[in-house]
Amino acid sequence: MHAKKESSSRHCLGLCAQIDCTVPILIAVNGAAVGIGVTMLPHADVVVADPDAYFMLPFLRNAIVPEFASTLTLPQCLGTAMANDMLMTGRKLSAEEALQAGLVSRISPPGGAAEVALQLAQAMARQPLAAKSCRIFREMMRKHHRAALHSAVTWELQQLDERLANGDAAEAVMQWWASKQEASQGKL
Repeated sequence: MHAKKESSSRHCLGLCAQIDCTVPILIAVNGAAVGIGVTMLPHADVVVADPDAYFMLPFLRNAIVPEFASTLTLPQCLGTAMANDMLMTGRKLSAEEALQAGLVSRISPPGGAAEVALQLAQAMARQPLAAKSCRIFREMMRKHHRAALHSAVTWELQQLDERLANGDAAEAVMQWWASKQEASQGKL
């Protein structure tokens, strides 16, 4: 049991470091953003998606729970209805749907998400007093709900540990894999 608590603590430190980060966080999404690939996005300052990117939260299918304060950030970012739809049904959003919902900031030209994110970072860095201003902006945007984010990260990781420890997640993955195998056998 001690190892699980230690593991959760390490994960909590890593996730909370992004919440407390004082420099801008820009994320480029190419292809699939699944699970934590989605739940980290509301913690970023700018998210650039390739037009072919998609976003999915298969937590329910895998018998696990969301993490990275997503039970707090996703309803704030997407609205409760869309957050519930993604979390509870595994709904997959296209890049355009993610932009309209507020999960991403902009869509790049095809294959250009990383380049656009880098150009934005460079443009931000060229601004007068950029480093100081960005630190102040991040602090202003997060100050009032930082404690709630830390609390949500801790609680969600505890819930995740419980789900992983009771064997349900492993059973769910095995059932999913078996269904895929049966489906592929039917196609032969």
